[in-house]
Amino acid sequence: LRQAGLIPGKVVNQASTTIQAGIVISTTPAAGQSWPVNKPVTLAVSSGQPVPNFVGQQKAVAEQWAAANGVSLNEVTVKSSQPAGTVVQQSVPAGGSFSPHQVITIEISNGPPMAGVPNVDGQQVSQAEQTLSQAGFQVKVVQVGPFNKVFSYSPTGQAPQGSTITIYVGV
Repeated sequence: LRQAGLIPGKVVNQASTTIQAGIVISTTPAAGQSWPVNKPVTLAVSSGQPVPNFVGQQKAVAEQWAAANGVSLNEVTVKSSQPAGTVVQQSVPAGGSFSPHQVITIEISNGPPMAGVPNVDGQQVSQAEQTLSQAGFQVKVVQVGPFNKVFSYSPTGQAPQGSTITIYVGV
């Protein structure tokens, strides 16, 4: 630019899947346009590969990418209805640029809250379904025999709120 009598201006980093980091992608104005000599020319410079979208992925995906690209992750655990270990937010948006040694924060779900599964052994199907639904669970009925009493259910103890409890009916 200086050899052409122009003034280098602002440098804007831009992620690129095809142009390696540090290489000029474009200028403003574009090459070949006339431009006042005393007005700076803006340069868009490749910052390299863009940050992937980690939202909805397991944290291990982000950790592998960070290790391969010289990036540090600040992992923050948050309450979320997403399965435990799922990335729910990232500080650098997907497609954004990053630099080596940069710290990117990812928020990771600690999973949906756990709830106690009511004991429905021996109950009639309709009563068991109502009991489990009121406790915040979905219900799947597996008919094994001719009768309508629950003889087993799974899981027992604690389960993620909103998950499905399978009741076995027929004895």
